[in-house]
Amino acid sequence: MAPEKRQHSRQDIDLAAKLLHEPSHRFAQARTVDLSNGGALIEARLIRAIFPGDTVRIAIDWFGTGVVDANAMQSAQVIRADQEVDGTRRIALAFDRPIESRLAA
Repeated sequence: MAPEKRQHSRQDIDLAAKLLHEPSHRFAQARTVDLSNGGALIEARLIRAIFPGDTVRIAIDWFGTGVVDANAMQSAQVIRADQEVDGTRRIALAFDRPIESRLAA
């Protein structure tokens, strides 16, 4: 069994999110599966292919209001993108900077 590579513990959190795929400049609807201070696993309905190494920005609806401030978008890098199933793809992201304050709330 391979050793755990994660630096931060994960929390199962189901929140609506919006993903901006920077290479294509397209948005996709998403939901978080789990979050840590250093990254997230999300499920997204994608417009085009997404690959490890791609840069994205994600806005998470922390309060369930359906409104997210564009200034709250978090930059991240795609670590893994699973095969699409029924129009949805699981994507592992590594944030460019930790989100500690959000997870502590």
